[in-house]
Amino acid sequence: MSTLPLSLSKKFLLPSVLGVAALAFLAITFVRSRQEAPVTESTSAASAVDSLLSRPSAALLNSITATTVTGSSEPLVPQGGGVIAVVSATCVHCERMLKELAEFSQAPGGRPLNRLTVLTVQGAEAGQEKARSAGLSGVRILGPGQPALKEMVAKLQITGTPTLLHVAPDGAILHRLVGWNPEEAATWHAWMASPKSSSNLPAR
Repeated sequence: MSTLPLSLSKKFLLPSVLGVAALAFLAITFVRSRQEAPVTESTSAASAVDSLLSRPSAALLNSITATTVTGSSEPLVPQGGGVIAVVSATCVHCERMLKELAEFSQAPGGRPLNRLTVLTVQGAEAGQEKARSAGLSGVRILGPGQPALKEMVAKLQITGTPTLLHVAPDGAILHRLVGWNPEEAATWHAWMASPKSSSNLPAR
């Protein structure tokens, strides 16, 4: 078996050690960046339902106002309860969700989503454009109001978009869905379309 001269061995060994160290540094940096980066949009269509203990109170939700397309201010909680969909104009899963909801409501036996509020983080005008392109009509379109976006997101405990909040008439959050799962579309469509109070809507 042949061996390299000592001088050549050192020349090959040093770059190898440096290469391994560089790869280790990049790996650690990548992991830290994934852990520390704030979540702004869903990266998967998978849904997650949070526990009852982590939901904002009804009083807190009722203290939040939103801005309409015309610039007026109104309560975020829909009168009589319903569903608030927090979306982003740059979120591909939000776009897919809005299109699927539009198709669901227009299908035979479907109903208009008159109890759906679309809250777009970029503002009501951006939300109106997204709803229009998705073929979604008859829904309430809002943008951030008071408090401002950052504080509102924190109060609502929004960790990604889309996030759906099923709220009772008094503002209590009954269910929350992070991400979008087409298998649950029928359930959420009923909550968005039913003219009855949230207490009469189907249980999860």
